[in-house]
Amino acid sequence: MKSSKTILSLAVAALFAANSAWAGIDAGTPESSSTENQAAITQLEGADNTAAVDQTGDRNSASILQDNTFNAIANVTTTGSDNSATVSQQGSNGVVNINQTDAPGSSVTATQYESYSDNNNIAVSQTNTAGASADVIQDDFNNIATVNQTDGTNMSASVSQSDESEVATVDQVNGNDLSVTVDQDGTSDIASVLQTGNNNMVSISQLGDGVGNSATVDQDGNNSSVAISQTVAMGSSVSVTQYESYSDGNIADVSQDSVTSSNATVIQDDGYNVATVTQSNGANLNASVSQSDVSNMADIAQTAGSDLTANVYQDGNTNMATVAQTGGSFNTADIAQEGDAAFAVATVTQDGGLNNMATVMQQGTGAVATITQMGGSNNSASIAQH
Repeated sequence: MKSSKTILSLAVAALFAANSAWAGIDAGTPESSSTENQAAITQLEGADNTAAVDQTGDRNSASILQDNTFNAIANVTTTGSDNSATVSQQGSNGVVNINQTDAPGSSVTATQYESYSDNNNIAVSQTNTAGASADVIQDDFNNIATVNQTDGTNMSASVSQSDESEVATVDQVNGNDLSVTVDQDGTSDIASVLQTGNNNMVSISQLGDGVGNSATVDQDGNNSSVAISQTVAMGSSVSVTQYESYSDGNIADVSQDSVTSSNATVIQDDGYNVATVTQSNGANLNASVSQSDVSNMADIAQTAGSDLTANVYQDGNTNMATVAQTGGSFNTADIAQEGDAAFAVATVTQDGGLNNMATVMQQGTGAVATITQMGGSNNSASIAQH
């Protein structure tokens, strides 16, 4: 007959083995409060799995892997500096929520990857996060990525999405030296970025057979820049707004190549602003630039297309607008330099084509307007200087 001590030892060993097996299936919610802790959860296959990590302290790391799962949920919450959170999901209808608070130098990497990774959602929030970074990668279609970074400097956010009907929203509020990069490859994709602060940068690329893509950027601050590129797109749109007082030294650059029935709008309010819009190899394109106040310059180029429209409005000092439409018919170029448009220069060039129209209206001293239309017939040009 076995002794009671032996029976007790066997019972403890059995209980330990059972708990170890359970941990491999559902890792639960590890919590830690200290520094340099590491928490890792792995869930393989299945549906409706949930994993959560809650850490308080500095230099901690959290990692969650949910592979070949459906309706999975991953939650990571960290408080403290230099923490890292990494979440990888493979499957459909997955949800990732990552929240980092009082987290200077912290980082987030969230990935929903490979085939059938559709209808997924990633939300990242970083608060009081100087030097923090967030990287989001999503494959397949109907995915949503949201990144919010608040109260910090030198913060960066990157979103990469492939396939169609993707939505990327990035808000960076109350920070300087911020950067946002959004890369989308597909159709019906939407990218939206908001930045407040100085010395900030946004880069958006929408490539591939992009039908109905949209890119919107709002910047409030000084010395900020925007670069947006759309390629092979029909019915796509771009909107850039750099606004409010003292929005000095800002630059907006928009490129639309091989696009049809698309629009590009740039609004710059106050400062030494520069806007460049290029639309090429398309038809039914609209480009509009509105600038107010000091030292603005707008350059719109539409090449090899028909039914093109370019509008430039400048109100302020030392403005210059150049519109070049080369080839094509039924194109329209309008430039208005009004109010105190001192030192303003407007140049419109339309080369070849039929039924093209160019109009320039200037008010103020030192204004110069030049319109050149070569080749074609039924073209019209009008200049009014007051």
